[in-house]
Amino acid sequence: MPEPLHIVFSSHPAEWVDKNMVDSLRGMGVNLAVYDWRESYDFYSSDWIASQRRKMNQGLLELVKKEHKKTPVDLLMTYFWRRHIDCRIIEEIRGMGIRCVNFGCNNLHQFHLVKPLIGHYDYHWVTERDAVKLFTDAGGAAVRVQLGANPKYYSPIDVKKRYDMTFTGSCYGERSGVFNKIARAGIDLHVFGFRWNSKRSFHRIMGEQLIPWRIFNKYQGVGLATGKEELIRQLLETEHLVRRLGGIGFEKWPANYPEFRPLLHESVSFEQMVRLFSESRISLNFSACGNPSDMRKGRLVQVKLRDFEAPMSGGLLFTEYQDELSEFFNIDKEIVCYHDTADLIEKAKHFLAEPEEAGAISIAGRARSLRNHTWQKRFQELFSKLKLRAS
Repeated sequence: MPEPLHIVFSSHPAEWVDKNMVDSLRGMGVNLAVYDWRESYDFYSSDWIASQRRKMNQGLLELVKKEHKKTPVDLLMTYFWRRHIDCRIIEEIRGMGIRCVNFGCNNLHQFHLVKPLIGHYDYHWVTERDAVKLFTDAGGAAVRVQLGANPKYYSPIDVKKRYDMTFTGSCYGERSGVFNKIARAGIDLHVFGFRWNSKRSFHRIMGEQLIPWRIFNKYQGVGLATGKEELIRQLLETEHLVRRLGGIGFEKWPANYPEFRPLLHESVSFEQMVRLFSESRISLNFSACGNPSDMRKGRLVQVKLRDFEAPMSGGLLFTEYQDELSEFFNIDKEIVCYHDTADLIEKAKHFLAEPEEAGAISIAGRARSLRNHTWQKRFQELFSKLKLRAS
């Protein structure tokens, strides 16, 4: 019997990564070593680049060497962007004969965060169809394997429906304007997450966006050209927020409307989010990325983690239509897609009035997710594309 794949894994600290990627790899019987650095280092600290990153990177290298000495490591798998890793560490690991792959799931919107890694990793694991060309045009090798959901943590819960529609996630970009229209249409949309329940003020926006030391800490060590490019992006983001504050061309923040405040909630835990899928008649997803200032060259939508989390949990997913979704679901049979806010409102009213039809779609979406969209399925696809032996 062949030896199991020997993998070293390290990621930016994130609970969804632990529950989906790490847990699924462990369930596949691979020889897995996880470098978890969250308790020892602070990625957002002012001395990250100057001190902490070097120590964190050295710890990763030492773990790889230790594991490689036991039995040869087949793969280093990371979920990093440029600020996480000194690429000389990756080059040293590759020099040991170990293949290195970096995962990313927001490449279209934030390609600038991972572009400096190209040429240092053997492969870049991307989830978006159009991201493959971005990497190959820049001289990298990309493999496309989509996101998924781990049924160990995402499953239906036997509870009563409390909400007509819910969304969990931050308030940014066009989301507040869409929320305002849905709420005005009389649909009971409850939102849970950062910024929904806060009134925005000029001083608060300036404090978040333009304090010099925050800008320096965010962009130090990225080089002059990249720093200039990202400072411009920061200023555009600030312009967007200030214009929204003044109501110039944008809907106001929902918290500024007293009648909407009962619908606005703080962030919830992972377990509460999964429970909301079962407590909601409709689970809403926003597919657009970034703020309008990011979309001056065109509006960007992409498949997101929520597109798999909600159906796997037995929820009725409402998500914006994009043809890439049809690769993974039977549209309007396993999930519901809308084309714009008016279409979303019309379809929501229909399915709220037809609970049996809505339930049938939820059941079909759950079945499809169990059949095709687990993370173990995704890793099997990845290993096949990387021509790694099956574990």
